[in-house]
Amino acid sequence: MDYHTLFFYIFAGITLISGLLVILMKNPVHSALFLIISFLSIAGIFVVLDAEFIAAVQVLVYAGGIMVLFLFVIMLVSMGEQKRGVIGFRRFHAALSILLAFLVAGSLIFIFFLNPFTSPEPEDEQILRGDGGNIETVGMGLYRYYLLPFEVASVLLLVAMVGAVVLAKYRI
Repeated sequence: MDYHTLFFYIFAGITLISGLLVILMKNPVHSALFLIISFLSIAGIFVVLDAEFIAAVQVLVYAGGIMVLFLFVIMLVSMGEQKRGVIGFRRFHAALSILLAFLVAGSLIFIFFLNPFTSPEPEDEQILRGDGGNIETVGMGLYRYYLLPFEVASVLLLVAMVGAVVLAKYRI
C-alpha cells in the first residue's frame, strides 16, 4: 500500500466519522464544527488525488464562506425561543416543503440522468489538457460547459444570505 492510498483512507475515515457526528450532535454549533472538519478532510482527499485547485476552493468556499454563513444563521436564530405557530400554517408549510422537495428531486433526476447540458467533445478534451494545468482545466470546464449550474448555485447562496438577514430582522 503506497502513501496515497493510506492518506486517502485516513481522510475518508475522518470524513465519514465527522459526517456522522454532524448528524448526531444535539448542539447545532458543534454540528457546524464537525461539518468544517468534514469539508477539510474532503479537501485532503482532493490533494491526494492531485486536484490542488479544487482542494483550495473547497477550503475557501465551503469551510470558509458557507460555514461562516451557517454559523451566523445558527447564532441569529435562537432554537429555544421558537414561537408556536398555528396548526394550519404548519400543515401548509409541510405541504409546501414536500412539494418543493419533489420538485428539486425531479430536477436533479432530469439533470443527472437525461443530461441536458453539453459535455466536452473529444477534441475539446485535448484543449482542456493544455499547459495551463489544473486551474485552466477547471476554469474552462466551469465557464464553458457548466455556466448555468454555476449561476444557479450563486443565486441559491444569495437567497440563503437574504434569508439569514430576514430571520435576524424578525428576532428583535
